[in-house]
Amino acid sequence: MHSTSPRVAVLFPGQGAQKVGMGTWLMAYPETKRIFALASAVSGADIATLCREGPLEELQRTELAQPALLAVGLSCWAALRQAGVVPAAAAGHSLGEFGAWVVSGLLDEETALRLVAERGRAMGEAAAARPGGMAAVMGLPPARVEQICREVESTGPVVPSNLNCPGQVVISGSQPALERALALVTAAGGKAMRLPVAGAFHSPLMEQASARFTKVIESVRPGQVKVPVAANYTGTLVAHQADAVAALRSQMLGAVHWEAAMRSLLGAGITLLLEMAPGRTLAGLMRRIAPEVRVISVDDEAALAEAVATVRGA
Repeated sequence: MHSTSPRVAVLFPGQGAQKVGMGTWLMAYPETKRIFALASAVSGADIATLCREGPLEELQRTELAQPALLAVGLSCWAALRQAGVVPAAAAGHSLGEFGAWVVSGLLDEETALRLVAERGRAMGEAAAARPGGMAAVMGLPPARVEQICREVESTGPVVPSNLNCPGQVVISGSQPALERALALVTAAGGKAMRLPVAGAFHSPLMEQASARFTKVIESVRPGQVKVPVAANYTGTLVAHQADAVAALRSQMLGAVHWEAAMRSLLGAGITLLLEMAPGRTLAGLMRRIAPEVRVISVDDEAALAEAVATVRGA
């Protein structure tokens, strides 16, 4: 039975969730084979083998990590869809938002994978041309983190790039500016952790990549939005094609307003979140945002069965 549950939303993780072996449990599904074939065609790499066997160094390359993660997420979504799950909303963290736009109807799978492959290449080249990094800052309010970023502007660009949950803001910028900012974070009583990404994503260092990617988006014929998406750029639910395309164009440079996006879902009546494979990062963030909300991280067969049973019983 396929019927929309007014309480269920699906979430797609972003870059950083990649790990060797991810999606292996999905490889027996026919839809997975088709999706991974598409991902391999647009990326020029054997994505299925890369996910199963690595090496991790290759899987962490932006131009490969992004189509690989999306292929796993879309395969997980395909398994849920085949089981009759029809969500009322969707969202995705940074790269993961492209999975959400597939669920919405704005993009088909092939287009989303092609866009993500182009996005990964553009971001990888921008990161090589203008090196930078990202770090999660814990224990300081967003306003204080933003102030610290402004204090080190003379050293180089650094900005809040992910407003993930209460107590955690990710900053992105050039390496010298990032080092100075992290020192100020520690002096202010906060904690910081470097993230395993290749560049300063969602920061001014991605301007070249964003301009290049915008031209690619202009070549796409988008579909209608049938399932609303809590967009990164605005943190609000987007339900119209023009607004969705605008959100896509702005996403690479703009900050990820994840906490606001999740609160928009909850405000719309969502009470069950299904996190697509791989990983459980988004479930961890939700525990900081609204610990009473149930999140099922669909990262193995048992979790898939639990998600389907829970939706059917809703």
